[in-house]
Amino acid sequence: HIVYELGQNNADTAMMELLRPSFEEAFVIQNQQVALDFIGKRGSAIGVSREKRIKYAKDILQKELLPHVGTEDFCETKKAYFFGYMINRILVCALDRSK
Repeated sequence: HIVYELGQNNADTAMMELLRPSFEEAFVIQNQQVALDFIGKRGSAIGVSREKRIKYAKDILQKELLPHVGTEDFCETKKAYFFGYMINRILVCALDRSK
């Protein structure tokens, strides 16, 4: 969770404003397959099929991104929560709210 009170009346507008540019830039990516293809295009060889780019991206995310959280199959949820937690901590520091 990046912004814990997002759906409530006391939503953190300062955090949301810091995140707005990222949301706007990522708006074109509307599903997992498009996201994986986007990642795969940045690392695989030129002329590789879409399926191979997606497989490459999945492998990178599974094995190279946050390996201490897990590298086994179906560890994506744990990594997503940890990634959100890290972003939340960065935003807390950026807003000078650290304890």
